[in-house]
Amino acid sequence: MPHRDLVKPVLGAATQHAGSVEREGRFPYEAVGSLRSTGLLGLTLPVSVGGLGGSPAEFLDVTRAIASRCASTAMVYLMHVCAAQVTFAGTAPDRARWLHALICVARPNRSPLPLSR
Repeated sequence: MPHRDLVKPVLGAATQHAGSVEREGRFPYEAVGSLRSTGLLGLTLPVSVGGLGGSPAEFLDVTRAIASRCASTAMVYLMHVCAAQVTFAGTAPDRARWLHALICVARPNRSPLPLSR
């Protein structure tokens, strides 16, 4: 998995906080923060729009690894990636409106790249 190094801090955060996330029924802020800081929230988005250009197989590997540590984090990740894919497949006005927000989440401390599709 080419993104194996990127997922390591996510797995650490997910493992460390899974107990409290499940016990308290809270959002997995720490692991999602790691997903954000590593850029994995944009794993399946094309590089041309600021994503990592990962394949479905890479997404599956990353999601399986996360799910083995924290089911809640994996569910949030799956939902985010699905929303990003649906948004990317949308019409130009919708894409311009929503994909920027998703990329800003996926690209910490960086502005979104211009969308030209």
